[in-house]
Amino acid sequence: MPTFVKITLFFVVIAAVFYFDPLGVFKNTKKARMELKKKEIDFDTDTFISYAKKGSPDIVTLFLEGGQKVDARNENGETAISVAVKGGYPNTVGILLERKANVTGRDKDGLPLIIVAAKIKDDDKAARIITALLNAGGDANAKTDSNKTALMFVAEDGKVKAAMALLTKGAEINAQDNNGYSALLAAVLSGKEPMVDLLVNKKANVNLRARDNIPLILFAARMGKTKIVEQLIDWGAYMDDVDPEGVSALMAASDANQEETVILLLSRGANPNLADKKGRTAISMAAARNNVKVLDWLRKAGGGKPPVAPVPAPAQTNPPPVAVPRPAPAPAQ
Repeated sequence: MPTFVKITLFFVVIAAVFYFDPLGVFKNTKKARMELKKKEIDFDTDTFISYAKKGSPDIVTLFLEGGQKVDARNENGETAISVAVKGGYPNTVGILLERKANVTGRDKDGLPLIIVAAKIKDDDKAARIITALLNAGGDANAKTDSNKTALMFVAEDGKVKAAMALLTKGAEINAQDNNGYSALLAAVLSGKEPMVDLLVNKKANVNLRARDNIPLILFAARMGKTKIVEQLIDWGAYMDDVDPEGVSALMAASDANQEETVILLLSRGANPNLADKKGRTAISMAAARNNVKVLDWLRKAGGGKPPVAPVPAPAQTNPPPVAVPRPAPAPAQ
């Protein structure tokens, strides 16, 4: 068949498709744009993204049916899905994902969408959006530039449902950021007892140390988070573990006048006669602060005897920390 005949037939077919529109594609596109025009809404990328930012699923649908590119960016570098995720709009996010929005993209600040979702304050909305992103191919172990994961963000906020959504899809529970912080440490520092309970039940490493080499239990003891101290002990935390200065959890609690925590630690067998590198014991720390009630409990438990050096922590029984490798950068186009 001559070339000019092939070209002629090609254009005839294209014209027929436009004219007859057997699937109604062009008809629906025109209808969607007419609906937007009736509502006095301009059909352009900036307006499309502004409605995604407002969480307006019906208007976003009209834009997409009208031919709007789902991953287009506005002049600020935002995409519809990035602003819908940040705003905490599960329905709008769902519509965009149905149209194959890029789930592995980043927002205008360079954050992975999973991280953006993890920062949503409402636990229900965060969990729904995280689940939707992961079901669409998102990475549960995506990180910020400082290697902070989505699980760390939700842990410090105490968002248990969001944490479960991440863990169900393979989030690494013992990953650490550049400061050595893990999800469990984030939960301990923010005093989120239900989150600590979830993480230790999921086998988070209770003896994991941050970059400053301070045991988790020492952080909790100093803050007087007695319930968290108990949770850590129940799951294998070494009570008499010490920081680089030789300070134990009992010393920290005694120094901070955390009476309830001191009582718990003593009842579980913490040694009241350990001495740090400066020769200080729990009793000498409590006495220096005039923490009278704490002193009484320490003396009742046998404190005041000759000080002893800390015994090194036994081998960890929890899973060791795992470094999650970051994906290789995409090759240059």
